[in-house]
Amino acid sequence: MPVTITFRLNEEDKAHEMSLDELKARIASGTIGPKALVCYRVVTNGEWWSLDNLNLFHTHSPVHHEAGGHLRKKRQMQDEKQYAEKVQADWTRKVLESLPETIVDDCLGFEPFERILGSSETIGVTRLIRCPAFGGIVGVTIVFKKSESLVLTATAAKNPKYKLTAPTIEWINSEIPNWKVLAKRFLAEEVKRQEKHLPLQSLLTPLNNWSDAKTAVQLAPNCVTPTLDGYIYFHRASELGWKMTSSWSNPRHDLTPVQAKLVDAYMPFLSSFLR
Repeated sequence: MPVTITFRLNEEDKAHEMSLDELKARIASGTIGPKALVCYRVVTNGEWWSLDNLNLFHTHSPVHHEAGGHLRKKRQMQDEKQYAEKVQADWTRKVLESLPETIVDDCLGFEPFERILGSSETIGVTRLIRCPAFGGIVGVTIVFKKSESLVLTATAAKNPKYKLTAPTIEWINSEIPNWKVLAKRFLAEEVKRQEKHLPLQSLLTPLNNWSDAKTAVQLAPNCVTPTLDGYIYFHRASELGWKMTSSWSNPRHDLTPVQAKLVDAYMPFLSSFLR
């Protein structure tokens, strides 16, 4: 059904209906000028506006005309909105770029890999951070030794990145906080931790020995399975002279089997937090 608009050539003219296509054609031909009047519930709020208040007129007119008052106000509001959005986006980017790379590890109380690998008994170390689309996070660090493992698990009901950055992002051009101090506070107030010493053989494949774990990690690069929600897993593994970082979005056994099997191997350490 064609769109129609109520039209008057001037204030003395009798109002009549005109199709939108005809209006565009007459504007393009130059037979309708900028001061012709139109009334349309959606575009003019049911009021009579001159055509120079519509972008449609300026798009199709063969001659340049100044914008009418309504259109100037609309463009000004759009410019102000775009500027505000740009300021907000620039500030948000600045806040996020100021975060230490280790902010999540710091919030969960996980030590840096370099410090863990500094122990002569440590062969390698892996870490999985599980982030749902909504809610908190869970992290697991496994320290591999010759015959045993140290498994450290930490969970928080809130995602530390969102919780710590949201107040600063909201107050544009406020002071960038001391993230290290906030991370310590988050750790003390929000995080639950567990620590276990387990025989390596008790862990699920491929985490039951360092060689197999490293091989699996090397075969598990970044992956993305599109979905409306789900989980993202941030995984790291390292030994002296080697490290690998990966991001797995909703890994599936049929599409990304190595990544999915690695996640499964961590699940016993997460299960108590996921019930």
